[in-house]
Amino acid sequence: MSSLPHLIARATAAYYRQARELYPTETDFNDWLDTLDADNRRRYKQQGLDMTCLLPQFQLFCLERRGIYLREFMAARLTADQFEYWEQEKAISDFKPSAPPTDLF
Repeated sequence: MSSLPHLIARATAAYYRQARELYPTETDFNDWLDTLDADNRRRYKQQGLDMTCLLPQFQLFCLERRGIYLREFMAARLTADQFEYWEQEKAISDFKPSAPPTDLF
């Protein structure tokens, strides 16, 4: 039997795998850039759309923009107790999709 963190990691990976089917546009890219602070905006604009498509933060933005929400996806795949645990862990990690880590590249 899988541990709870492993189960959650697998569900999360399944969510992000859906991004492979997306075809982000320049509009998606520019709208995402508008959510960033000036330093990150400059950095990711310079890297361009193709490189940015690899970032989970951008993938999340594009998925949710198309109505595929992480919270709903996880709720549908986890039990109520597992989902509550995931939400608590997510809050603790303070995940901010609009503020990618500066040390990715």
